[in-house]
Amino acid sequence: MTGGATEHNKIALNFCRRFPLSISDRDYEIYMNDVRFWIEAQRIYTYPDVMVVQGPPIYEGKSKAMIVNPQIILEVLSDSTQSYDRTEKFRYYRSISSFREYLLVDQYNYYVEKFFKTEDEQWIYEAYESEESVIRLNSVEFQITCHDHTDRVLFADKSVSLPNDRE
Repeated sequence: MTGGATEHNKIALNFCRRFPLSISDRDYEIYMNDVRFWIEAQRIYTYPDVMVVQGPPIYEGKSKAMIVNPQIILEVLSDSTQSYDRTEKFRYYRSISSFREYLLVDQYNYYVEKFFKTEDEQWIYEAYESEESVIRLNSVEFQITCHDHTDRVLFADKSVSLPNDRE
């Protein structure tokens, strides 16, 4: 979805800035917002905030604008998208065999939800609720704190904002 708020964008960028620093010698690619994710089983595409692909990207068709093999997806939650991101979208994502880990980052406070797929294809849920919480990914050697996710993000007082002002 296009048109996200600046704080939404900062959270995605914070992950993208830190991830390559810790995996620089490994075969991963990271993509933001403009690269589509094609989900064959549903015949739809989405625009995840961040996607991580291990190895070369596999494209749908001849264009290099739509990939089919993300391993990690990060979505920044907003009032207007959080229900869809947690339910139908996550169900769609799980239909992809390469998909191993899902991060949902709240843009209004220190809160991250992580889902990861085990060897026996079960999804495990973990929640992180403080600035000091350390989120360790399971599918790749990488960790980030809630503070690092939200570096330079000013949490808005939701009671003051208008619902249509957030993305």
